[in-house]
Amino acid sequence: MHVAVPCLFNESSMYVRQKSLLKNKINHLALLLLSVAFLFPEPANAFVRTKTCDRSGGFGSTKICRVDQEPLNIYWANPCITYYVNREGSSSFGGLSGELLDIVEASFKTWENVSCGSLQFALGGLTCNRNIGREDQNITGGNQNLIVWVEDNWEYSSDAIAITVVSPDPKTGEILDADIAMNGQHFNFANLASFNDTLADVQNTLTHEIGHLVGFNHENSIPEATMYPDAQPGELIKRDLHEDDIAGLCEVYPVTGAQGICQPSRIEDRTCTIEYGGELGCSTVMMGPAQDSSVAQQHIPKKHSTQPLRWLLAAGMLLLGITLRRRKRQH
Repeated sequence: MHVAVPCLFNESSMYVRQKSLLKNKINHLALLLLSVAFLFPEPANAFVRTKTCDRSGGFGSTKICRVDQEPLNIYWANPCITYYVNREGSSSFGGLSGELLDIVEASFKTWENVSCGSLQFALGGLTCNRNIGREDQNITGGNQNLIVWVEDNWEYSSDAIAITVVSPDPKTGEILDADIAMNGQHFNFANLASFNDTLADVQNTLTHEIGHLVGFNHENSIPEATMYPDAQPGELIKRDLHEDDIAGLCEVYPVTGAQGICQPSRIEDRTCTIEYGGELGCSTVMMGPAQDSSVAQQHIPKKHSTQPLRWLLAAGMLLLGITLRRRKRQH
C-alpha cells in the first residue's frame, strides 16, 4: 500500500464560527474553559504522524482502514536511510548540477543535525530510475528511496509542488520505501537567496517532503512549522525545523546510544545506478553488497591523470628495447 501526501500552494481551510445571543452564558463558559485549561494544559507539541490507514475516510491517498485493520503510526525501523537522486535532475538547474545535489544533501541534513534525534541519511548514488512506489521498482533488484523531478506527465494535482509516496508494511507500520517527486512541470525551482513570488525554493520544498518521508503528516495549527501544509511562492521558512518538528523527530527517533557512521545500503542494480563521488564525479557501477568483477565498471573521472600513461609508455619502450636486442642477436 502507499500513503501519498501532497504538498499544496494556498491550501484553504474552512472554519465554522457560531454566534450566540446568550452573552452571559458564553462568558461563564469561557471562564470555565480557561480555568480547565490551567488545570489541564494543552500539550505543547502538535506534530502529526502519518498512519498506515485512516478510519475517518482517508487523508489524500491514504487508504481507509478495513474492518480488521488497525491504523498504525509509520516509521523507519533503521534510522540510517539511504536515498538516491535521479540523474536527470531539474531543468531549472540545467539538469543535475553540483549545486542541486548540495541542496538535496542540505535538506536531509536539516533533519539529521538534531542533537536529540537519531536519523541519519546516506546518498546511495545517482540513478536513471524514475519509478514512484515500491512494487514498481523491481527493475532495480531492490527499492530505492528516490528523489526525482517530473517535468512532463505529472500524475498528481497540478497545485502540488511535490508529493511523497510512502510504502509501509500495513501490519507493522514499518516504512519499506519512500519516494519524493518534485513537480517540475508546473513549477520553476530555484535556490533562493531571498523571497521571490514566482519560484519555488528547492530546499524549502524538499525539507518539508523529507518530513513526510520519515513518517510525519501535515500539522495544521502551526504556520511556522516545517510540516505545515501551505507553502506560498518564494517561501523559505520550511528550510529550518520548528520546535514542533524537532519534538516529533526526537520522540519518534530518539538517540538511544552511540551512533555509528551511516553507510549507504547497497542494492543489486547493474543497469543505471552509479556511486556519487562529489562534484558530479562518479566512480563505479553500484553492484550491491558484493562487487561483481565480471561486470564492467563505469568511470567518469573528475581530473585526467597522466601517471598511467607514463607507466604505459615506459613499459612500451622497455618491450621495444628487448625486441631490438633479440633481432640483433638473430643477425
